Amino acid sequence: MNVIPDYIQQIKDDLAEAVDALEKHFPFAQALFTEQDGIAMHVTAKDAGIASIPPRRGVVLSVFNGVSYSELATSDTRSDNLKTLVERLKNAVSSEPGDSPSPGDVLHADYFSDCKEDPRTMSNRDKLDHLKALQQRLSGMSSKLVSAPVRYSERIDRRVYVNRSKQLFQELVNTICVPVAIVSDGKSSKVYHSGNGIQGGFEMARISDDELATMVANAEKLLTARHVEPGTYDVIGGPALAGVIAHEAFGHGVEADMFLKNRAMAADYLNKQVASSIVDLIDNPALPGSSGSYFFDDEGYPASETKILQNGILKRVLTDQRSAMLLNLPRTANARRQSFAHKVYARMSNTYFARGNSSLEDMIASIDYGLYMPDGSNGMEDPKGWGIQAEAPFAIEIRNGKLTDNIFSPAVITGFVPDLLKSITMVGDTIGFMGLGTCQKGHKEQVKVAIGGPALKMIARVG
Repeated sequence: MNVIPDYIQQIKDDLAEAVDALEKHFPFAQALFTEQDGIAMHVTAKDAGIASIPPRRGVVLSVFNGVSYSELATSDTRSDNLKTLVERLKNAVSSEPGDSPSPGDVLHADYFSDCKEDPRTMSNRDKLDHLKALQQRLSGMSSKLVSAPVRYSERIDRRVYVNRSKQLFQELVNTICVPVAIVSDGKSSKVYHSGNGIQGGFEMARISDDELATMVANAEKLLTARHVEPGTYDVIGGPALAGVIAHEAFGHGVEADMFLKNRAMAADYLNKQVASSIVDLIDNPALPGSSGSYFFDDEGYPASETKILQNGILKRVLTDQRSAMLLNLPRTANARRQSFAHKVYARMSNTYFARGNSSLEDMIASIDYGLYMPDGSNGMEDPKGWGIQAEAPFAIEIRNGKLTDNIFSPAVITGFVPDLLKSITMVGDTIGFMGLGTCQKGHKEQVKVAIGGPALKMIARVG
């Protein structure tokens, strides 16, 4: 369905006219149109349902007057209303002498997500039937399962960006399928989920029996888990936990607007060693099929890789137009808005540790006593103090280089980011990604992200 609707072409023309009119008054102008819609489904043993995600669309016009940025947004995208918005900006903001952002190279392009099974070509009935069959397969996998719901969603995000050099369109299809196992031994109940999110189609809902069985087994492990004795351990974190650490250690703390607000300790560590020399960390919105990917950011900058850490040294931070200009830092492809109605910030996309050369088996064999945390769930960060908290749903004891049957839950890593990352002595040779979530900035401003990496061996405080 890689066809541009007629109304999108009209929006392009109208935004180009608006930018041209604004640049007769200001040194720089740009325009962004955003539109989101989709559906959500759920299936349980007792019921099933479909809900539409209400469509939301609008335009934001931005100008730089030589000193600062100003903008106006509207949900009324009719041509006449956009002309009125242009006049309001011209009347409200005066132009001043000063430098102007570069509009970049001339580029007119249209981009579409690659869907192996485009969900828009399937009937909702067919999708729901598949999810029901998935739920029934899951339900029969253990006598301890008391509930096995399945959640599914597909979200379509369309964006048009225009300045005097660029006219860009992208249509992103993000799909999520999450089966959940709720188990009980008669004394307590535990919950564990599987699945993932991708930028792609209904292929995400094709979940194998092996993946479902692993999820149920992990849920059952929680029933026998004990509390971990707080202390410092040799720890191996799997790709999902590595992703949580990547996101929380170098998330908002290296988004350059935090530097402008003096709210990130990372500002004092640029070009300094903050991690082991075997550690590289990357943010890359150009990864094909990852849920945090896009073709251009919300200021028209082409998606490209940013190596945040190189050989353990903090080399780059994430920027948008404003922060790059004010801090004299290189521009990265990280200017993002939740929608036309929200501010633009420097934000993460797909953030992950780079691959190393150690096998998981060698990493486990290297530990006399420690913990293996194959999964990760959530975390918290303190950019100003550079503290971190990363949680795993469970940890498996390692003794004499082998995994035991002893399970601890939950297992939470805490510490000072440079201390934790400098303790890394082995980096795995296989990368995994997790793309279920969104990232918030100040409990709002949600954008899609993905996290990941290889397994990491480190020394960590666990409680």
